[in-house]
Amino acid sequence: MTVNRSSRPKTISMPDLRFVQNVIANTTTPSWVYHVPRNFGEKGAGTPKADEWRLMSTIYLPIALTLLWAEMTGDHTAHFSPLLDHSMAIFQAITIACRYTLSSARAMAYRVFLQQWLGDLHGLYPRMKTPRTVTNPHVALHIYDFMLLFGPVLSWWAFPTERLIGELGKVNSNDHLGGQHEATLLNTWIRGANLRRWINRPNCPAALLEFYRLFTVVLGIKLGDKPEAGRTDTKTADSSPANYHYDGVQYSRSGKHLGNSLVIYLQSSGKIDAGSIEEIVVDKQQEGVFKVRRQAPLPEGKNDPFMRFPHFPAKRTRQQ
Repeated sequence: MTVNRSSRPKTISMPDLRFVQNVIANTTTPSWVYHVPRNFGEKGAGTPKADEWRLMSTIYLPIALTLLWAEMTGDHTAHFSPLLDHSMAIFQAITIACRYTLSSARAMAYRVFLQQWLGDLHGLYPRMKTPRTVTNPHVALHIYDFMLLFGPVLSWWAFPTERLIGELGKVNSNDHLGGQHEATLLNTWIRGANLRRWINRPNCPAALLEFYRLFTVVLGIKLGDKPEAGRTDTKTADSSPANYHYDGVQYSRSGKHLGNSLVIYLQSSGKIDAGSIEEIVVDKQQEGVFKVRRQAPLPEGKNDPFMRFPHFPAKRTRQQ
């Protein structure tokens, strides 16, 4: 793909950057989604970390650029439309790579999007000097093979290891060299991992569970505090609490925390809808029921710019 350089407009102008920053500031997210700098793109924001780039690529930039470029009118429409498709190709690839579940179809879509992004890179950005044969794009293409071998990327990516290295770097070694310090850290880590594994097993010995209970009471440290799948860890006498924990996720009424109230749910008809939790009702068995305000579909004839990007899970609605 080639473009005419003679009348090429600026890809991101200062007003466009301000729009991206407004999207960051005004997008409602769950409490477990970390924040990114609201002055993203400015010198004062510093160098974005890897996790901040992940959030920008899977939430904020796709929303901002789609709203900016998908419905653009005027002389530059033909210029920005392929730029949007190109940007959304890499964003959809990253979104697939960050999903909790994976299939062969999703893995194939990841590779197709990445190939599309690499193939159109120099045609759309002719001044870019980075060749397509550098290491990072080559390795990124091989992630497809690793997806087929090992499943979802988050189950084998290096972020937990990097975080562990950062924590280990803070440990005082008293200048012990020759492997003694490293061996102590490794053995301690293995013992802790084995203990956590035993505590979370359904056939954990009663004596070990009792020691764990005492350990938790005295030190306030939990080693196996994740509830069983499909179970709630909410314990409340309030029949209409503001928050409800289920399967490791916190849900809230919209009046308490709007981000934690936004849900996607399956209707009895099989249709998938989005909405916000307006009320939580908990019975004596601590089973919760959510009363949800549905997000109404767009009016007839109103365009949803996100429909053209099937692997970016967003759609435009209006509140009902």
